[in-house]
Amino acid sequence: MLTESRGTGDGAGGVSPPQLQASLLKAVPRALFLFLIVLTLIALLPWNPQGPFDARDWSVIEGVHLDYPWSGVLMEPLLAPAHALMGAPDFRIALIATAVWLMALALIAGLVTGRGVRQRVGRGLAWGAIAFGSAMLYLVFIALVHLPGWRLVVDDPERYVADLQTHTFGSHDGLVTAEQNLAWHEAHGYNLIAITEHNDPRGSFVMQAVAEARDGAPVVIPGGEVSDEADRFLLGVGLDPAAGLLPWKGNQKEYARKFIDHVHTQGGAVIALAWLLKPEDVAQLAALGLDAIELVNTGHPDVPDTVRAAMLDVAAQRPLVLLASTDWHGWSGFTRTWTLIDLSDAATESRVQVAHAVVGKLRAREADAFTPVAAGRMGPPGLWRALFAPWVEAVRYAAELSPARVAAWWVWGVVIAVAASALRRRGWHSTMTLAALTTGGVGIALGWRAWALLAYREEGVAHAYAVEMGRPALGMAVAALVLAALLLFSARRRSASR
Repeated sequence: MLTESRGTGDGAGGVSPPQLQASLLKAVPRALFLFLIVLTLIALLPWNPQGPFDARDWSVIEGVHLDYPWSGVLMEPLLAPAHALMGAPDFRIALIATAVWLMALALIAGLVTGRGVRQRVGRGLAWGAIAFGSAMLYLVFIALVHLPGWRLVVDDPERYVADLQTHTFGSHDGLVTAEQNLAWHEAHGYNLIAITEHNDPRGSFVMQAVAEARDGAPVVIPGGEVSDEADRFLLGVGLDPAAGLLPWKGNQKEYARKFIDHVHTQGGAVIALAWLLKPEDVAQLAALGLDAIELVNTGHPDVPDTVRAAMLDVAAQRPLVLLASTDWHGWSGFTRTWTLIDLSDAATESRVQVAHAVVGKLRAREADAFTPVAAGRMGPPGLWRALFAPWVEAVRYAAELSPARVAAWWVWGVVIAVAASALRRRGWHSTMTLAALTTGGVGIALGWRAWALLAYREEGVAHAYAVEMGRPALGMAVAALVLAALLLFSARRRSASR
């Protein structure tokens, strides 16, 4: 005789949500172990997307290597999403795609583990919202907190490592002081930088004086940045304090010509940002006397293939220096771009002579003396890469890992597994507790950075942008700490109810 089997779930013979959650919880250690195995196997592949590469043809550069600080190794799992996403051709698209994937997966998880249609939908929406909020919190965290990143190390002491576009509080959207900018660049391997403040170069001369008074600081070249009505951005470097910049006025072609002539009259050089340029702009600016153009820029997405092809084509036809800059305003702590400058035939007895020699080589358009360097190259952008950004960039990130960074993953994997087991034995909800600790740590770091930005409110209008960024950052830090406290309370309440 057939009998009806009764399950404890929503339907006959089904599995109840609590049983499913218990099964998923038991599967977590296995999933973690499998993840570490896959990560290690990808890292062992004979494939080097890390570089460093010559950004003109993506060949590996000899005589230089990338060094990663031990502070970064110790925080590897926390920094991993940032390293993966910041290496995408367009990190903005990668961030959006990642947030969508997180919300979709959280929604599915909520639908699977809920009891009844209403609870399933409610839990799915709630988990999706939590995933989105967590992604936004992490985004703000990596954008504002200066986390460890790669440093470029050069074997030849006559090859300078330069960044010819960077900013401080002297720019309206800068988030760092002159001292902080110098320290950041020194930590990432630069020994020569150009300060290109927006519209007003006075801050760059202040920076130059600060560097002169600090032992071991990078050589500073004063400069400024302007833009025209078509959003074509031009940098003037090697400026004279008495001449300054030429404000925008008139039609764009006429202004570009006058700006280039104005900077050249001072003995300086002019660099164009490739960001937002059209292919025809490259040839037009070169014809007007442009000295150099940025082929890659950490602060902006990769340029379209058409613009890149135009830059390489023009550089092949006439002298034009190709550079790699950071455009660092104080956002994040990562960089993937450097410019190598060969000064073996130039006078380098003093900091002033080094600065003049570099500007002179730019003005003479000695393209062979400059090598644009980029790290983390996987391939060109594309629709499928953008849609599946979290997975594609994760593979690229894993292939970049050094043995020390892989070992850090294994150590943290063991620590997390042991901690989770110990928490479960004591009746705590391990996932909630670990999530609370991570969220709390991120909140504390973000709060510290936000408070530092807010501290500039007493120092005048020049720091207004820092205060504007500090307020929402402090709000998110407080929200993160509140969420961490709620997670701990919930984890403890669950343990008390068992």
